[in-house]
Amino acid sequence: MPDIKNLQSKNEIEKEGQSGSQEVVPDLVLQPQKQEQIVNPEQNVENINQIEPISQESQEAKEGEASAGSIIAQGNLISAQKEREKQIENILESGLEEIYLRMSPEKQQKFKAVGEQTAQEINKLLDSAKVKVKQIIDLIKKWLSLIPGVNKFFLEQEAKIKADKIMELSRKR
Repeated sequence: MPDIKNLQSKNEIEKEGQSGSQEVVPDLVLQPQKQEQIVNPEQNVENINQIEPISQESQEAKEGEASAGSIIAQGNLISAQKEREKQIENILESGLEEIYLRMSPEKQQKFKAVGEQTAQEINKLLDSAKVKVKQIIDLIKKWLSLIPGVNKFFLEQEAKIKADKIMELSRKR
């Protein structure tokens, strides 16, 4: 509400302006001042009945605006993770083509399925704040141990080489 003093002075100025006074009076800018309202229970009940409820559509529209940006961000994150998973799969399968082709079809399917699962688990490990290389090496060794007649030293060497390439990939991001 405007201050009463300001209203009185404005009325006086207007009266002086109408009486023919040549004095130049600057325009007063009235600014509302905060006043404490006295709580009247009867008034509050009336005011509650006058409040318009928020429509379901407007609420959904506001939620839609907020979630549209988060959906796009999630989509970008998911596509980046899928891309990284594909790169991890490429690293894991590199150099194993000959070995894979010598396997029986049943073992090939199992080897491929476990390899994809291993790539997913490694991808999850890379999302964590502290990447544990030992866990990545253990996952790769477990996967490579599915190769029939694999040499222990070959398994260890391949696991470390592939883990180094994966760590290099995670550092680039």
